[in-house]
Amino acid sequence: MNTLQIALFYTALIALVFIVPSLTWLISSKRQNGSRGGVVLVALGLSALTIIAADFDSWLGLSSSWVFCLAFIVFGTGVSTMMWFQYRLRANLLLAALFVIGILSLHFYDLTPVKPYKRFYNAIQEGITEPDVRSLLAREFSGSRRFHVPVSTILTSNCMSFRLDPTDGRYNAEIISLRLEGGMVTQKTYWSD
Repeated sequence: MNTLQIALFYTALIALVFIVPSLTWLISSKRQNGSRGGVVLVALGLSALTIIAADFDSWLGLSSSWVFCLAFIVFGTGVSTMMWFQYRLRANLLLAALFVIGILSLHFYDLTPVKPYKRFYNAIQEGITEPDVRSLLAREFSGSRRFHVPVSTILTSNCMSFRLDPTDGRYNAEIISLRLEGGMVTQKTYWSD
């Protein structure tokens, strides 16, 4: 997909998510068919919101933040709850529960290597030694057979870097650079792909 197609795709998804609440009020005037139409709209809106959350998590590893997850949960369950108060259909509560389970699973499951890589970066503190850095890397990537271990390069005696996955074009420019003095980290920098 080129950039324009991606932008159009996300614009359509975001429009769907924000249009759902307003459409539910329009449907409410037709009480008999409104309940089924409302459930369909809520399902479509929550599906679009789930796709957006999963894509942001895949690209940026954002679901490791509880704020990210909570923002999606509050908005998604708000729409479902609004529909439940209007029609008292259990389907809206079921959709909300499935949505919450999906968003929470994003927090605990790594879709791509970006999230463990960012956890590795965040765990690196000034003053730790090179062996400590390598043990942090091993903690995030050794147990995973799904993702390649980032490649480390020692550029000089004062600088080392880690590339997330040089064999995959999606992650080959995702780089962590560390400045070392006296064998200890003094500065860290993250360049995203």
